Amino acid sequence: MKSLHQNYQNIVDNNLAITFKSQNRAVVNFQVNYIPKINILTIFGYYKEGTAYLCYSPAMNPDWYNGRGYKIARPDCIGEKFELLANKFYPFF
Repeated sequence: MKSLHQNYQNIVDNNLAITFKSQNRAVVNFQVNYIPKINILTIFGYYKEGTAYLCYSPAMNPDWYNGRGYKIARPDCIGEKFELLANKFYPFF
C-alpha cells in the first residue's frame, strides 16, 4: 500500500487546481485540475446524482466518473458544458 501511495504522490505533485464558486448556488461550483505528469485535465462538479468527474486529454475520449471512482455515462445537466470547458482550458495549461 505504501508503494501505491508513493506512486500517487509522484503523479499529483506540482498539479494546478482552480476552484470556481458562485455566491448564489452551490450547483454552479466546480473545480479544474491539471496534472502535468500524465497530461490529464479533470473537471469535477455536482449534479443531481452526486459528484461527477471528467478526465480529459485531447489524445483520448473524455471519461466520466462518479464520486466513488466508477465510470458513468455523461451527465445530461453538466456533461456538455464540462466537455466544452475542458476543450477550452486544456490548451491554457
